[in-house]
Amino acid sequence: MLINKDAMVKVVLKGQGVPACGPLSPSLHGYWNGSCAYAPKYSVTQAQALLAQAGWKPGPDNILQKNGQPFEFTVYTAPIDTWTLSAQLVQAMLLQAGIKMNIQKF
Repeated sequence: MLINKDAMVKVVLKGQGVPACGPLSPSLHGYWNGSCAYAPKYSVTQAQALLAQAGWKPGPDNILQKNGQPFEFTVYTAPIDTWTLSAQLVQAMLLQAGIKMNIQKF
């Protein structure tokens, strides 16, 4: 709910693709057209409500906290332009909801 897949395709792939609804691309055998009906829709507000319901509350720096621990994690990515840009875009989207994602290239 926190990842705007349309924006990812537009920014990272320069509009050359379609948003994913599951693990398989529409071009692969086994892709099911109905998978998009089950994919959560992008909604920061709805995601924030679910996070609050799970006990996550904004801390002094607006990063969500639960039991005194910040909602923070690190993503490791290869130094490939599209991967780095994807990670940076996801990082910005998650930060809107109070989730801190660090990026480390390997």
